Amino acid sequence: MTKEDLNTYAMKVTQASRSGLIVLIYEIAAAYIVDALKAHTAGDIEEFRKNLRKARGFISELASSLDMKYEISARLLSIYLFMNRTLNMDDIKGVTTDLERIRDMLLNLRGAFETVSKNDTSGPVMENAQKVYEGLTYGKDSSANTYTDTTGRGYKA
Repeated sequence: MTKEDLNTYAMKVTQASRSGLIVLIYEIAAAYIVDALKAHTAGDIEEFRKNLRKARGFISELASSLDMKYEISARLLSIYLFMNRTLNMDDIKGVTTDLERIRDMLLNLRGAFETVSKNDTSGPVMENAQKVYEGLTYGKDSSANTYTDTTGRGYKA
């Protein structure tokens, strides 16, 4: 993942609601799997393994944030455990056998949570973050973001 991608995700995190954060975690995990596929194709096994570890870390975060009082959480947990186990086996073997299937599963779950996120009116998790206004200025990709209120950024104590 490029530095620009990381910066974009960091900006999105500051503006995301609780359910929006879940959507971002799915996106990031899927992006690391794509990066692992590219690294494997290029013959860079170290980068391949690094990206798989990062994807597994995000999937582990999804699993650890489940509220097990809901029936759906047990089902999601079994899916996340399957994903992590499968990615771990591909990592150990140095193969890409199941990566596209796991990426597709992540993107399908992302789509479901994106629908939920559209109805989430709780507001951003980070209350004291910079405000971001999309598309007010132009950059090399034809639009850029404008930031305001740069003092006292992040979480309030």
